[in-house]
Amino acid sequence: MGLLTQKDLKALDKHKYASTSDSLACLLCAPWWNFAFRFVPANTSPNSLTCIGLLGSVVCCALTAVYSPKLTGEAPNWVYLLTGFGIFWHQTFDALDGKQCRRVGRNNGPIELIFDHGCDALSSTLFYVAVSNGLQQGSNINLWLVTFYAGHLLFYSFQWRLLVTGSVHFGRFDLTETQLATMLTMLMTGVVGSKFWASEIGIFSLKLRDVMSLSAIFVAIANLIENLKAIQKHSFSLGTLSPIVFGQVLFAIGFAFISESIQNDGLLIYYGLFIGFFIAKQNNRIMVAAMVGNHKVSFRDNSAIPVIAFACYAAVGTVYNTANFLNTRTMLFICCAISGLDMTQHFCRICLELARHYDIGIFNIKTEDRNFDKIR
Repeated sequence: MGLLTQKDLKALDKHKYASTSDSLACLLCAPWWNFAFRFVPANTSPNSLTCIGLLGSVVCCALTAVYSPKLTGEAPNWVYLLTGFGIFWHQTFDALDGKQCRRVGRNNGPIELIFDHGCDALSSTLFYVAVSNGLQQGSNINLWLVTFYAGHLLFYSFQWRLLVTGSVHFGRFDLTETQLATMLTMLMTGVVGSKFWASEIGIFSLKLRDVMSLSAIFVAIANLIENLKAIQKHSFSLGTLSPIVFGQVLFAIGFAFISESIQNDGLLIYYGLFIGFFIAKQNNRIMVAAMVGNHKVSFRDNSAIPVIAFACYAAVGTVYNTANFLNTRTMLFICCAISGLDMTQHFCRICLELARHYDIGIFNIKTEDRNFDKIR
C-alpha cells in the first residue's frame, strides 16, 4: 500500500504553489542567479540541480565529522572556508532549480516541490552542525541544543504556515538573509580561526560564540512569532505540532541523562544528525499534508521508534549501567542510522509514487512533459 491515497493524488492534481516575499537579499542575489542560470542546459532536470546543491552540505558535514565531531572548532581553517563556499554553492543551486522548473514547465510539479523541500530540510541540519563547529558551539552543549531546537522549530513553523494558509511567505530577514550572514561568518572564521569566537566581551563576560547563539535564538523566535500570528488567523489543529514536540521532548530527556558522555566521546555531531533526520521527516510529512490539503498530521509515525528507544536507553542506562553490553556510541549510531534510513525511505517512496502517478521522470525531462500543467 502506498503512502498516498487516490484522494491525495487527486488533491495534488489541483495543487498550485503560491509564495510571497519581502526579502531584500533575493533582489541582491538575483543578478548572480540570472547569470549562473545562463550556463544550465535546457534539458537538465530541476531535481538534478537540487542534488548538486545538496552535495555542498554533505561535504561540509562530512569534513566536520572527520576533523571536529565535538563541534568545538578543532578543524583546520580551510574547512570553514569550504563551509562558507558550500553555503554559497547550495544557495545558488537552490535558486537555479526553481528557475529550471519554470523553464521546463514544472513550476507546479509536486515531485519538484517535495524533492526540493526534502533536500532543504536535510541540508539545514547538515549545515547547522558544520557552522556550529566553526563557532565552537559544542563548548556549550546546552545552548547548542536550544539553538538547534529553535532553528528546526522555525523551519517546521514555515511548513505549518503553508499548511494553514496555503502559501509560503518570506520576510525581510529570512532564509536568504540567514544564508548570506552565515556564509560571511564562516568565511571570516576561515581567515581569523575558530578561536576568535572564544573571545569574551565586556557584557556579562559572555563569549562571542554564546552571543551568536543567543542572537540566532532571538531571530528564530521573532520569525516564529510572525508565523504563529499568521497561523492563528486561520482554522488549525494543535495536533500538527504533536509529532515534533513529542520528539524534541524525548531528545531533551535522553540528552539530560547522557550529555556528558555525548560531549566527552565526540558524539555531538551524530546526536545533531539524529535529531535532524527525525525533524526532516516531520517536515516532509507536513509538506505533503499541505499539498494534499490535509490539515492534520497524524501523531503516529515510525520515526518515533528510534527516538523512544534512545530516550529509554539513556534513562535506564543511567540507573543500571547498560554500557557493559551496549555503549552510548553504538546505541547512538544504531538509532541515527535507523532514523536516517526511515527519513530516506519515506522521501523516496513519496517521489516514486508521484512519478508513477504522473508517468514522468524524477531526474530526466521528456519532450512530451515539458509543460507539467498539461500532463495533469
